[in-house]
Order: sequence, then structure tokens, then C-alpha cells
Amino acid sequence: MRPATTEVLVVVDQVAPGAALTHLPEGELLADVVGERATHEAGVLRGRLAADSMTSAVDQLVAALRDSTSAPLALVDGALVAGPTLLGDVVAEPDGLGRILRDDRGQVLALRVAAGAREDLAQALERAASGWPPRRLLDAVADVAVDLGGAGRELTPGSFLATLAQTPDEAVGADERVGAVDEAALRLRRASRSDDGFLSTFLVRPLSRPLTRRAVGAGLAPAQVTAVALLLGLLSALAYAGGSRVWLVVGSVLLLTSLVVDCVDGELARYTRTTSARGAWLDVAADRIKEYAVYGALAAGVVGAGHEQWLLALASLGLLVTRHFVDFGFAARQVGGSAATTAAEGAVGSWSARTDARPAVRYAKRAVIAPVGERTILLAVLAPTVGVRWTFVVLLALGVVAAGWTTAGRLGRALASRVRPSESARAQLAVQVDGRPLPLHGWRVGGPLGWLIPAGSRALEQFGALLLVDWLAPAALPGLFGWLAVVAIAEYDVTYRGRLTGATAATGPLTVLGWPLRLAAVLVVAALAPDVAGWVFGIGAVLLGGSVLASSRAYWSRWVPSTP
Repeated sequence: MRPATTEVLVVVDQVAPGAALTHLPEGELLADVVGERATHEAGVLRGRLAADSMTSAVDQLVAALRDSTSAPLALVDGALVAGPTLLGDVVAEPDGLGRILRDDRGQVLALRVAAGAREDLAQALERAASGWPPRRLLDAVADVAVDLGGAGRELTPGSFLATLAQTPDEAVGADERVGAVDEAALRLRRASRSDDGFLSTFLVRPLSRPLTRRAVGAGLAPAQVTAVALLLGLLSALAYAGGSRVWLVVGSVLLLTSLVVDCVDGELARYTRTTSARGAWLDVAADRIKEYAVYGALAAGVVGAGHEQWLLALASLGLLVTRHFVDFGFAARQVGGSAATTAAEGAVGSWSARTDARPAVRYAKRAVIAPVGERTILLAVLAPTVGVRWTFVVLLALGVVAAGWTTAGRLGRALASRVRPSESARAQLAVQVDGRPLPLHGWRVGGPLGWLIPAGSRALEQFGALLLVDWLAPAALPGLFGWLAVVAIAEYDVTYRGRLTGATAATGPLTVLGWPLRLAAVLVVAALAPDVAGWVFGIGAVLLGGSVLASSRAYWSRWVPSTP
């Protein structure tokens, strides 16, 4: 659900007033223009905070913080000359979390305090203010928020213009430059993800951004775009199932089109600030369904060598699921750890930070981890050119390299980190397994390696079932693929409920039968009924899929009724 509208205070800092009280050519005070721009997209203007001393300013701010605790509070420097988009990055983002916007010199231009952190910040300001020397109020408040650990995300202007005007002439000149900027174009570029791989950044995004601009103009919702991308992906799978080279080419064209459209929904959500937990889950679920459907369709389309192709498809599925749960486990550990925990990552973390500063090395590292865009492009190019068998072989080899690279790096970080999570963070250290929150406290699940348990569980089920069925009922591999794919989707669903909404309750159909029992059931079916095992697995996949769909729809509609 969307948080309450952000309250905005424009700070006219009497210690360093700049040009906040300057009249622009239109006759308006710069401070008033700042308030209008800060609330252009969202937010309600609470007024102006002005005082002739630090003590008086802090007293006013503490009173404002305690005036309400149901909405975030944003503070914006009254001398800041910037466009509405940059100010909206602080004020209008719908997550309601903290934000700090700094310029290149580290000066705070604006900040937002989450609703739940207002009282804590007020108390901390009362304790700290007595010893403050004269300084900019926003810098001082940001330092306190950072010390509390609730400052939230740090932002920079990036390509947007932002100036703390010090004189009337500087304010007027900066405002003219801001007015001349194509803000829509900059905003659209900023809506692209900053952590994409090389191919996604330089091949896919230049194609998706014009479509996003059109989608914005047409008033489309991100969920509608996600549905189109999913449909195109399923059509590509249907074409791949044709098996011939012509159908493989058609499938690849559809798959690449789906990839481009799939970038649009995220760009559209970020551009229009309509991001939501439910929208994020829809995007992830659509990606996994498309990818699994394509793997299965490629294996099904091969004539005369189906058994080998199904083995490769199942191995590709199992490796991908295992890799993702390595990611989920490590992410949960990072989120739950204290600042000291995540900083104490030794030489691995330092090396990673240094190499990321070089674009060529940064993109090479991203290519090694084989993100979804790179995997999709590689599959679409290889399938019609080298055939299905070698496409799977290359994907598996790339997946093994990616798994080794990421797991080794995370192991190094985890082993170098010796600080345990704080008491308040322990509840967040969990990944859903079979619908149950698995605690990742190091001292409860095997020290610093406990975060690997979810991935180990997934690997045992995926690869254990593959080996059992290939041994006892190899003809049932197609049905097993459907079963394991649906199980994986169900695991993703309950895990993302925790990642995106903080849910820890055991929900979903997987709570009825845990993975050891499911693996035992696969063994029994394959051993006792090998001739019909494929049908049993297929029917089970359909029934489980329907149950997962109903459970997921009920959860996301009832508990997260936001518009994706």
C-alpha cells in the first residue's frame, strides 16, 4: 500500500542562507519556487523553516518531526536550483523510505526522513544540538540520520543540474540553465537500470527507451507492459517447440522482442514513480515463466534426441534456480547485517569496489555473472545457429562459471565478516524455503555459511529428482521438467513475499509438503510407476501451478493492494 504523502519543509538556512530569499525574474522567491518544484509530482508543502540560529532551527525541526509520525518528512534547501524530477527523487518515490541528496562536494541538498524514523531523529537531534558549532542545518541533520542507521538511500544529481545558489545573479543564471534542460529525456535515461550488463545497456536499452516514452504518452500501466512481454515470451516458446530452423529463427525474434518490451515495464514504473512490491513480483514471475517455458520448448522441439535435450534442459533449470537462491541467501544476510558487518568484507570487497571504477572491468564482471538479458540474447542467437544441444551446453558452461564466480566472491565476503547482526536486524535474516522462513543467523545455521542452505536445498531437490528419474523412468523427464519448474516458481513466490514485503508467515501450497517429502514422492512414483510417471508429474505440475496461482493472487491482492 502506498505510504502517506510526504510532507515538505523548505529550509532557509540563516547560518548559510545562500540566495533562498532572492526574487527570480517572475517575481517569486527562490524558496517558494523550490517548494513548488519539490511538490510538483507528490507531497504537501508544510511551509518554510527559517531561524537565526542553529538552536532555534533545531527546535523548529524537532517540533515539525513530532507534529506527525504517519508520513515521511522531506527537508529541501531553499537555495537549491534544480528541476522537479531531481527533487521528486527525494520527495515523490512511493516507498516512503529515507533519502539523502548530496552534490559532488558532499553538501546535502535535500533529505527525506521515513515516517517511522521521525521520533528517533527528533530525540537524537535534541541530544546532539547542544554541542553543534554553526553549520548548515541539512548537513548536520544528515549526519545524525546516518549515525542512527536510518538515512536510507544516498543520491547524487547525476546528469541533472543542481546548484546551491549563493547570490541573486547565480540563482537567476542557474534557473535559466535548469529551464533549458530536456528533463523528460534525462528522466527517461535515469529510469533505465544502472546495473545492467554490457549487452543490455548498449543494445537493449536504446531500443526500450523510445518504447517507454510512447508508453508514458499512452498512459499504460507497467503491469500491462509486463503482460505483453510475457505473451511474447510464451509465443517464442511455442515457436521454439516447432523444432525446425525456421521456427527457431521465429522464436528468437519473438524472444528478443519480449526482452526489449520486458525492459519497458521497469522503466515505465520508475519514470512514473509507480513502483510497487506487487509489480516487482509480476516482473520477476514473468521472467522466470518465460525462461522456463523456452527451455522446455527447445527440448520438446528436438526430434530423435529428446532424452539428451531434456537432461540438458533440466540441468539448466536446476543450475539457474540454485544460483538465484545463492543470491537470495546472501542478500538476506546483507540486509540483516549491521553497517559494520557489511563493511567488514576484507580484500574481496575492496577489490570489487576498486575494479568497478573502471567501466571495461565493471562490464566484464557483469558479463561473467550472466544476467537475464545476456542469457536471453545468447540463447536467441545460438538456438537457430548452432542448434539446441550446443545452446544448452553453452548456457550450462556459462552458468557454472557464473555460479563459481559469484559464490566464491560471496564466500570471501562472508568469511571476512566477523561482526554478527544486531538484535534488531535478526528478524530480517531469513529466506523462505518451502514457505517457511529459514533463519540465517550465523550461530543457528552453521556459522558464516548458513546463507547457502536455501540454495543447497534447491540443488538437492532439482538435481536429486533429475538423477532419480533419469535412472528409474527416463521417459518421464518431460513431465518432471514441468513439475520442477512449477515448484521453482512456488519457491520464488514465497521468497519474494519476504524480500519485497517482509512477510515471514508460512503461506502457500509448498507448506503442505516440504522438499524432502517431494523428493521422496518423486522416487516412489518413478520406481513404482515408471510407465505413467511422466503423466503423474505433469498432472501434479498443473494442480500445483493452479494452487500457486490462487495463493499468490490472494496474497498480493489482499496484503499488497498497490497498483503495479
